[in-house]
Amino acid sequence: MPFRPIVILNQRPLDWKPDATSIELVRSMTQGRKARTSGHTALTRGMQVPGSPALVRDKLILHQAVSNYQQMGCTMNVCVLFVLTCLTFGQAVIFFAHTDFKVYYVSDFARPFILRKANDECRRYGGYLLEVNDVEELYYISQVLNKDFKGENFYIGANDIKNEGTFVYFNSGEPILADSWAWENPDNWNGDEDCVQLLPYWAALNDFACLNKLRFVCERDYE
Repeated sequence: MPFRPIVILNQRPLDWKPDATSIELVRSMTQGRKARTSGHTALTRGMQVPGSPALVRDKLILHQAVSNYQQMGCTMNVCVLFVLTCLTFGQAVIFFAHTDFKVYYVSDFARPFILRKANDECRRYGGYLLEVNDVEELYYISQVLNKDFKGENFYIGANDIKNEGTFVYFNSGEPILADSWAWENPDNWNGDEDCVQLLPYWAALNDFACLNKLRFVCERDYE
């Protein structure tokens, strides 16, 4: 299945909270209406409501995202994916999704990686550490990350702690696909590379020492 980004949002205000207007916006979107110019006008008026400056600003961001979708020919039913993400996730730097309705987010800053704690943080938002299920997903997510976090690499949810040299995903227990690895990897450099990092520039995976300071990527299924 081809992948395409749904929305990218950087650094939304920390004091954003859902309110009745936003919830009503979500409810109207879930009815599957097509995005129309007249609907956008009403949507803009609906966002001009009392609230903190951050709340009003964030609603305008949502409106702009919907307007962008209209230009791309998307339906309001697709746009709801973005809005629900904003209402659900309390802390995130970037949101994006593909046509199979997965939602991803990136940790807010680089930190020493502790697999279980990172996965627990993902679970707070109904997800789990990233698992690359096929080459298409690997290329898609690498493309988006390389664009918005150029030069950064990211931890994902796999390790070989239980069985040296056999890397499996923490959440599903499935092995990493052989064609996901970078050239001559995994190589267990210096004998302590038990975790896995995504290299967006190369669209490949690399075994890497745990506890280095990197961001990590979470994913969740959209239902």
